[in-house]
Amino acid sequence: MTTSSPSVVRDVFHRRIAGALAPRGFVPNASFTSLKRKSARSVHLVEFSSSQRNVPGHAACHVALFFEDARVRKQSPDWRTGGLLHGPSFAADVPSNVAVAGEADELEAVVLARLAFFDLLDAPQDVLAQVRMRYVPGIVEPVRIVPYLAVHLGVAAALAYGQALLDARPELWPGAQRQLRSAWVEPPGAHGDHGEQIGFALRSLGVGDQLACPVDVVACSDSRAAHARCFFGRQLRAWGEPAAAAELRRMPDADVLALRAGQEANRVGLVDSVPAVTLLLAATTGVARDPARAAPSPRYFQYFAKHATFASS
Repeated sequence: MTTSSPSVVRDVFHRRIAGALAPRGFVPNASFTSLKRKSARSVHLVEFSSSQRNVPGHAACHVALFFEDARVRKQSPDWRTGGLLHGPSFAADVPSNVAVAGEADELEAVVLARLAFFDLLDAPQDVLAQVRMRYVPGIVEPVRIVPYLAVHLGVAAALAYGQALLDARPELWPGAQRQLRSAWVEPPGAHGDHGEQIGFALRSLGVGDQLACPVDVVACSDSRAAHARCFFGRQLRAWGEPAAAAELRRMPDADVLALRAGQEANRVGLVDSVPAVTLLLAATTGVARDPARAAPSPRYFQYFAKHATFASS
């Protein structure tokens, strides 16, 4: 561990990463707080941030990756995807104290490995294949995926992705239908319910009515209920209960919100809480029983990027 000034330690690490990425075409800014690489139509950014709580021996370095696409930005000027490696976009387990040699080495290795994110986003057909099967770290939000696919591969590709997502996660249908039947022009929040996101995004392209919707989807009139279904679905899937998650598409808003209130009344240990998930199982299956798994996988199921596939069994 080095006890030099945190600002000096961070600067050394920034320059270290800049040196490692230079052969790959990344160029640092004047302060070495950002690295940029340009390809034919996209920009790849590696950005560093820190903490105001640093002290000698603790120098936090947080790394973010961002992908910007000129063609997509012509249609959606603010479009970009990516985020902090340890944030919801990637949900990576990464060290941050670069004053500790081992953590600095590990963080560098993670950054180098995650450069594959840029290579994937520069291959739209590969992106389509991946997002139809799973959540892809760095581009998990439908409101970001749909514009990208529509620009690069056409509206049919965006529709195929939307149908695959809803087929795999039927609990999103009430939220999707809420948006498909509305005339709202403001998109749902980027980190909110994926049902409302996909409904809004495909309605904006004029193809939402081409989705094949199950006949037993309840009407949704409350974004809080749509958000809860999305959350519950991830929770149930992590505990090995995808069929129960799909049943949420038939649960009225009032019942969903009551379940949310029931969980929030006992929030201690919600991530690992068997009682929290048995509450959902009783409501969706009519049977009071333990979940299929003894522990959730992924443990932090609330992060979309942690789910290697849409449907876990």
